[in-house]
Amino acid sequence: MNPISPGTYEITLTVVTDLDQRATASAVVDVEFGIIQGVTIGGSRALLWTDDGMLYRSGSWPSVGASERRHWRPVDGWSVQPAGVAKVVVSPGGHALALLSDGRLFGWGTNRYGQVGNGARTDVEGPGEIVFPTDASIIDVAAGSEHSLAITSAGEIYAWGRNAHGQLGLSGDPIPAEAVTPQLVAVPSDGGPVTGFVNVAATDYGSYAVRSTGQVFSWGSGSLGRESVSWPTVPEPVTLDGSVVSMATGRDHVLARTEAGSLYAWGSNYYSQTGTTETPEHVTLPVEVDGDLVWTLVGAGDNTGFGLTQDGHLMAWGENWSGQLGIPSQESVRTPTQVRIVDEGAVQQVASGGSTSFVLTADGSLYGAGYNVDGVFGNGSEPWWQTETFIRLR
Repeated sequence: MNPISPGTYEITLTVVTDLDQRATASAVVDVEFGIIQGVTIGGSRALLWTDDGMLYRSGSWPSVGASERRHWRPVDGWSVQPAGVAKVVVSPGGHALALLSDGRLFGWGTNRYGQVGNGARTDVEGPGEIVFPTDASIIDVAAGSEHSLAITSAGEIYAWGRNAHGQLGLSGDPIPAEAVTPQLVAVPSDGGPVTGFVNVAATDYGSYAVRSTGQVFSWGSGSLGRESVSWPTVPEPVTLDGSVVSMATGRDHVLARTEAGSLYAWGSNYYSQTGTTETPEHVTLPVEVDGDLVWTLVGAGDNTGFGLTQDGHLMAWGENWSGQLGIPSQESVRTPTQVRIVDEGAVQQVASGGSTSFVLTADGSLYGAGYNVDGVFGNGSEPWWQTETFIRLR
């Protein structure tokens, strides 16, 4: 008999007597897995990874039964990776990318435009390694609704998937409508080198990259942080005060944290997801998030924003109709408001998508808030709303 993979299982035991009498009992059993290192969510699909190189899923992944969706189960086709998992992203459109600590990248899921990067346009059920033209080692990845981005250890940007909005940053005449394998992004419009990039991010149809100097570039469509209404097909600089060290994006808004701990936002603001007192439904140029706070971590969901302050407080703002901010109100929250959870001050990561949010603390504890759509919380419960605060899931 093969050993049971770690995860949460619903086990049913049936006993049959000599008189053909039957008795049945069911129970949910946890087969222990490693310490959780990270979590990500896109729509109603979530993934988490552990320190033993394993990857688990919950929610509405294809070919997964309703009851199985409510538990964290090993991703089909994934084997233990001794190198360890560095980062995982799930697109709102349904594809996923998993980056290993040794620089290899795997993709699977929805693949209509080649966003999985395997050279095909058909959906992929399980993870497969993505091949890069130069046998590159990858250091960061991002996923838009229908496109993917990666940065190599040499600081080059690669993109693949749909390019209808110029989000791949590819040159050519004509400009390709899509790419089914990774392609090198064009030289930035400022004439600078195509290398030296350290971080990428993506909205639905926009792409963003940060150079080692802290300069932000954007291309594609949507919230690009500039006055121009055109769709640039090559990276163009975004102007803001300070050197950017990390970014987080929603469906159409962007948060950028500087080396000094300032936080800037731009883009869609219908749900106050820029975290400012700005009232327009769209903020064109970067503005500083309210609160006069020093930020050490930033996260974003579809229409939400999260940040950790220097004194260890988790703050949230934006859409909250399903309670995904962990704040006891179902109205949008305009400016950063403190979120209270157990182990406050030990927050390691925030992941938000659709109408659900997760918080991971430094000891590997996982918390959830918002709508448990398709059982994405992974704690075995039926779909329901958790609207008051974050609750512990693992």
